[in-house]
Amino acid sequence: MTKKGDILLERSGGTKDNPVGRVAYFNENDAYVANNFTQTLRSIGDIESYYLFHFLFYYYKMNKMKIRSMGNQTTGIQNLNMDDYMQIAIPVPPREHQELFISIAKQAEKSKSELRQAIEKIDRVMKSLMQ
Repeated sequence: MTKKGDILLERSGGTKDNPVGRVAYFNENDAYVANNFTQTLRSIGDIESYYLFHFLFYYYKMNKMKIRSMGNQTTGIQNLNMDDYMQIAIPVPPREHQELFISIAKQAEKSKSELRQAIEKIDRVMKSLMQ
């Protein structure tokens, strides 16, 4: 069962341009069961879950070829080799640095969301003026 703060890893599937290994942050209070194509990752120890999610998210974006090499394709579906994936070296800064990073990341996400909403509103106004 998933818990709030879990990381969902795409371990099977992928596309030609996007290999398996994409991650999503689970921010819901309800519990769900992951399917066969996903792996639930749960942070333990000295690493904050949201920091770990962002590390894995950007690791994927910057290292798609390396991630692709961690997979195999036997039936038309890419499968991530979890043993290889779990060997990714994750830098673990002190907890206060992780918390600062999380605070900045959340503010950036909030700002991006507000900007998207403002752009959508401008688009609606422009369309109404053109009618």
